[in-house]
Amino acid sequence: MTRRPLYTALTNTVRDSICTIGNFQGLYDFIQENKIYRGVSKYTWLSKALAVVAIIGGIGFIKFIFSYWQREEVASQMSLASFGSAFTGFVSEGYDLFVIGGLKYVILVLMEVVIFHFTRRTLEIKTGQEFDTSLKAFINAQVRMLKVVFFSYGMEIFVTIVAGVPLGMLGLEFLKPATAFIIQCFFLGFAVIDNYNEAYHMTIKQSFRYTQRYAAVSLLVGLVVYVLMLAPLVGTVLGPLIGAVVAAITMYELHEIDQDMQWVFQETAERKQRKAAKKAAKRAKSA
Repeated sequence: MTRRPLYTALTNTVRDSICTIGNFQGLYDFIQENKIYRGVSKYTWLSKALAVVAIIGGIGFIKFIFSYWQREEVASQMSLASFGSAFTGFVSEGYDLFVIGGLKYVILVLMEVVIFHFTRRTLEIKTGQEFDTSLKAFINAQVRMLKVVFFSYGMEIFVTIVAGVPLGMLGLEFLKPATAFIIQCFFLGFAVIDNYNEAYHMTIKQSFRYTQRYAAVSLLVGLVVYVLMLAPLVGTVLGPLIGAVVAAITMYELHEIDQDMQWVFQETAERKQRKAAKKAAKRAKSA
C-alpha cells in the first residue's frame, strides 16, 4: 500500500469529513427508505443482549450523574459559571466512565449483533450483493470484535502515553485531555469500521492500515458513537447502530471513488497461496 502525498492526504481528509457528516445528516432517510432494521428479529438473543447493554449503560450513567451532583452541589448554584462547571464535570465523568474504564468497548462487544446486522444490510443495499449473515459468520465476527477491542484499547492507551510525552516536555499539559479524546475517538471509530473491513475479508492488521487512510471517517464516527453512549439506555444502543450504518455507507462511497483495495485482494490471495502450499507440504511429508 503506497502512501499518499501530503497535499492529497489533506484534501482527502476534508473530502472524507464532508462525506461522513453528509451521511450522518441523511441517515434517517436512508434507514426509513431501505428499512434496514428488517431481519433483526431473526437474532433470537438480541433482546437479551440489548437488555444487558441498556442496564450496564443506564446504571453507569446514573451512577456518575449522582456522584457528580452530590460532590459539587451545583443544584443550589444556578449561575452561568456554575452551569459551565457542571457541564465540564459531566463530560469529565463521562470520559472517566466510558474511556478510562473501557466500558465503551464492553458495550461494543455486547452490541456486535447490531453492528454486524446493520453493517451487512447496509452493504447489501449499497452494493446489490449478498453478504454472509449466517450464525457462523456472526460468531466469527463476534470473536473478531473481541480481538479488535483488545487491540484498540491497548493501542489507545499506548498512543495516548506516547503523545503525552512531548506535550509534557513542551509545557503543553493543557492539550493532553483534548489529544487523548481525539485518539480515543479514532480507535473507537476503528472498532466500528472494522466490521465493514471484515466483510471484505481483511485481517485486523490490514483493516487498521486501511482505516488509517480514512482517519477522518474513523474520528467522526468514533466521536458520534462516544457522545451517544453517554446517553442513558437508548444511547448505548443507538450509538453503535448509527455508527455502523454511517461507517458502511461512507467507507463504501470512498472506496468507489478511490478504488484502493487492490493491495488487500493481492495480500489475501498471497496468504491463501501460502496456506495452500503449507498444507500441500504437510500432506507430502505424511505420505
